[in-house]
Amino acid sequence: MKKLFAIFLFLFSFSGCFFSMPYLSSEQSIQTSFKTIASYQEGQKLVNFLAKHPIQFEYADTAGMCHHFSLRNGKRRLIFVPEEFRASKKLLAMALYRAANIYRMYVQTGVEEIIAEEEEVAMLRQMHMGVLMDLTKEEFDLVPQATELKQEFCTYVLENSEEALAKTRYFVQTPMPACQRPLENIVKQEIWLKNMRHAISDDTFHHLMADRDKRRVAQGRITDSQAARTSANLLGMPNYEMTRYERTFFDDRNSNFTAFNQIYLKELYNDISFRRDHADRIYKIATDFAECDLESLMHQYDKAE
Repeated sequence: MKKLFAIFLFLFSFSGCFFSMPYLSSEQSIQTSFKTIASYQEGQKLVNFLAKHPIQFEYADTAGMCHHFSLRNGKRRLIFVPEEFRASKKLLAMALYRAANIYRMYVQTGVEEIIAEEEEVAMLRQMHMGVLMDLTKEEFDLVPQATELKQEFCTYVLENSEEALAKTRYFVQTPMPACQRPLENIVKQEIWLKNMRHAISDDTFHHLMADRDKRRVAQGRITDSQAARTSANLLGMPNYEMTRYERTFFDDRNSNFTAFNQIYLKELYNDISFRRDHADRIYKIATDFAECDLESLMHQYDKAE
């Protein structure tokens, strides 16, 4: 009996070594990239999360070296990444890892919009993946369009995380409609929440929501018809139902922002630990990227706009 129990424990513990990849894309190259991502501890945690919160990744057929999110349809959520990354297995894995981390934070916090800080912490995770894969400068020769990613990575390994975060913040808050930018930051979102409190008091909640949807339409996040449908639904609510909806909406957003700020700080501390634990590896990579011309790369980015 003891022998059978020992065998059972052995098989149970060994079963954890087998990892079943969820279906994440119709593109074999993307599916393979996620296998690469899952070969790292943090990457496997992310893939496990994606298995529990279904999402599909595909190549984009739109302009811009950036990811695009289509998350409004709960039954078929999609994330698109530039097909140019197909030329480099490592850069493709990094691009997917970043987009997937943004999606994870979007789900965990409940914040309805992709905001600048989500891009920032996902960029840090993306840099971690590049370091773990021992990224070399030759990979960027395969994808010369990836100037934004190259700037971030060079800044991360040659300077520090703060400067890399500042670069990402600049990128995502610069108007670029093809990339669903500019993104708002958490401060603007919290100001909007405070305005909502006043809007509930003076019966202008509907106007505040309509203004928000206009911005979303301009950014390409929702369509005119979706905005019109939301507006019509709000106008059609009985007074008692509208009052309850307003209060619930405010309370939910308030708790979402609290959760967001907690996760954001946790990610910054995680990056500090990562840099400490992988200092030698980062130094080695920095040596390879020593000739990275950040000023020249910035001009290339400005031209790409």
